[in-house]
Parts: sequence; structure tokens; C-alpha cells
Amino acid sequence: MRGRQAPGPEFVQRLQGDAAVKRRLEVILSTVAGRRGVSEAAALLGITPQRFHALRQQALQAAVAALAPRPGGRPRRVATPPAEPVAELVQENERLRHELAACQLREEIALLLPGRAGPGEKKSGRGGHGRGRRPGERGAGPGGRRVAGQPPGGTPTDAGGGTARGTDDPSSQRRGRRGGARQPAE
Repeated sequence: MRGRQAPGPEFVQRLQGDAAVKRRLEVILSTVAGRRGVSEAAALLGITPQRFHALRQQALQAAVAALAPRPGGRPRRVATPPAEPVAELVQENERLRHELAACQLREEIALLLPGRAGPGEKKSGRGGHGRGRRPGERGAGPGGRRVAGQPPGGTPTDAGGGTARGTDDPSSQRRGRRGGARQPAE
């Protein structure tokens, strides 16, 4: 035979692990190699031959399992979603569905009620910010701007004061900001 002689059961001493466990494995492998008998190996380990047969069976079965072919590459991770976040998401989904249904119902009611603006429409009425005068309203000149030398009524004054403010009519003097006629206070 050429080359180096392969080590037998003594090879176990080169492996990492507890010394007592390595000794057991070396004795088991010496019986497999035919260097020792079962009774001699059991006596060396201080166990019965029946227990030695069980240990040998267990060691050899573990070796077979460790040497079984496996698919190449990294093993697949089993995707098991945690139950707690899934339950929270299910509850949030249900809450959002109820909220959506309530919003849709409010929108339908708003569309059916008279005098209510629909979605996307501006509400009409007084109050609010950013409300400017429209062209043609009281106090606005051409293009919606007030022209210098022109009174708030929108027409130039003549010497006799011919605008609505210049008259002695009490109803015209009590007009509101927007030009709507108010009833005289009594």
C-alpha cells in the first residue's frame, strides 16, 4: 500500500469535544473496525453489553443522518407570520372599514339634504377667511378693484351727491356690508 496509512478510531482524538465522549466514540469505532469485541468494549466503558449495543446504534444512526445528502445552498426560511401583528392588522382593517362606511353614509346624507354643498363644492354664505369682493359688488370698480375718486357705490359722485349714500332714504343708509337691503330698525 502506498502513501500514508489512514488513521483508524484514533482519529476521533483530533476532533473537538469532551474527552469522555471522544473516548466512547473511539471504543465504538474500534468494535466496528474489528479491533475489539463487544464485551471488551463494554468493560472498557464500564457499561453492560446491551447498553453498549444501544450506544453504538445511536452513534452510527447519528453519523448516517449527518452524512445524508442535502440540497445545495442556504436552507429555505419557513415564512410563519407572527400571530400577534396579524390580529392587530385584522382589527385595524375592520375599524377602517367601519370608518369608511360611516364617511360614505355622511356624504350621501349631505348630498340629499337641501342647502348643503356637495363634496368638492364651496359652501356659500357669510363668514370664512379669504373672502374678497366680486366684480360688480358695491365698492368695486371695473375688474373688481376700487378706483380712486370713486365712492364705495361704484359710480362717480356728482356735485349734488346723487349716489345711494347721498340720498335721504333711510332704507338705503341701513344697507349691510354686502349691499343687501335691511329693514329699518323701529
